[in-house]
Amino acid sequence: MDLFEGMLQKDKDEFHRVCNKLMSTCFIVKRNEANRADYYFILRMKPVFERYLDVLGYSLEINEDYGVIQLVNRENYNHLNLRLNDSIILLILRILYDEKSGSCL
Repeated sequence: MDLFEGMLQKDKDEFHRVCNKLMSTCFIVKRNEANRADYYFILRMKPVFERYLDVLGYSLEINEDYGVIQLVNRENYNHLNLRLNDSIILLILRILYDEKSGSCL
């Protein structure tokens, strides 16, 4: 794929790792110390990520104000539809988790 022509092997390896991470988590948050380098790598290689993910039917939504990169499936596949009660319970659990761990997205 000519997308990777001229790219250093180190960057190709990093692209592979970050792409897999993004596809497994769907979010990269700059405030998270473990993700900060990945966040800036995606910003630096944004055109490559966008072209690569476009082939797969995904797009990147980048909100630099909040420091969040989200992977979005344009075809709406891989979504789980929950009932209202299930959504509320998950939201409460997430809030309790965030309070307990002292973290916040």
